[in-house]
Amino acid sequence: MNLISIYIKATRDSTDINLIPYLDGSCKVASQISEDKRRKWLHDTHRFFSSHRPRHALAPEIYDWERIYKIENKKRVTDARKRFFEKFEDPLNDRKLNEHLPPYIRKNDRVNKKIRYEEMFYPDAFPDYPEIV
Repeated sequence: MNLISIYIKATRDSTDINLIPYLDGSCKVASQISEDKRRKWLHDTHRFFSSHRPRHALAPEIYDWERIYKIENKKRVTDARKRFFEKFEDPLNDRKLNEHLPPYIRKNDRVNKKIRYEEMFYPDAFPDYPEIV
């Protein structure tokens, strides 16, 4: 019955949905961004994300002895609870992509001596919903 109801459902027009929320209305593609610094940053960041390189800190693993003695049999109850599975934390969903320090500018290369980090141009994807971001 559920399968039939999927096929019976009428399609709806999606013209009111913004399919490119990260770009302004004035430019349709990223190469049309007028600011050189923002366009270069967007190009480099897109290349890095699409390369699918692993993050600097790899996902933690549970060793065999921990699985046997700590998880399945609970034989080491007096040990300090330092690992992620003992604290009931999810190590994979702990941060977003834009939660990191920006690239550091060396002292010799700084134009303004007070600015230590480069500017990042992450878009505000959900401006109406600040609790999502």
